[in-house]
Amino acid sequence: MEPPAILRHPIIGRLSLVLSGYQGGRYALFKAAGLLSEWSIAWWAAVFTAALLTSFGGGIYYGLLMKPRSSRKYAFTDLHNTSCALLGMVASLLLPRQCVSGSQFEAFMQIKYCDDIFNACDCGNCAILIAMGTSTVLMDTTGKRWFTQMLYTVVATYIFCFGGGITRDVLAVAAGATMQIGNFDLPSVVLPATLGTLCHYALLKAKCPALLQLGIGVPGLYSVFHILPKLV
Repeated sequence: MEPPAILRHPIIGRLSLVLSGYQGGRYALFKAAGLLSEWSIAWWAAVFTAALLTSFGGGIYYGLLMKPRSSRKYAFTDLHNTSCALLGMVASLLLPRQCVSGSQFEAFMQIKYCDDIFNACDCGNCAILIAMGTSTVLMDTTGKRWFTQMLYTVVATYIFCFGGGITRDVLAVAAGATMQIGNFDLPSVVLPATLGTLCHYALLKAKCPALLQLGIGVPGLYSVFHILPKLV
């Protein structure tokens, strides 16, 4: 079976790692405020851990649950992948501060609202992750009946995409942060992820050409994450 289109372009996965590293670092930057002394060792540990968990946690869980021990291969063992996640982490220490301070960043990007840019990147990253997760599960469940394969796809793709963020949030709560587990939120994460996974699964099962998978499928997933939470 030929791999789905998104798995044939490693650069897309690395872009997702940059975005995930940024999200994780930004998360720690805001959630650790008031809990840890800024620039302390503990603060750096929180930022580093959040960035790497967000970037690689879901993939680790997926490998443990879905791959035979002999064929497990984790993204964080590749120096290029780890570098991308750390690049995102470094960006998370710089860009939010520029937004808050009002702004060379906003002037340079010619934007008024940094949160809008972050939300757009978040939706884009979710779209990439859902497409990658769905494609990976489809490859790993070849031969299973369609209904069984579809159930595997929905559950395993969710773990692949959001398992690291859930772990990050649980650790933050355990450390004293007052918050909810964001990736359990029904309208903004669970529903878009489920609907997007099913739609992309159907696209792949229909054996649509690569241009359609990337040119229509991924933007379609972006639209699901961008629009659906506003409708629910």
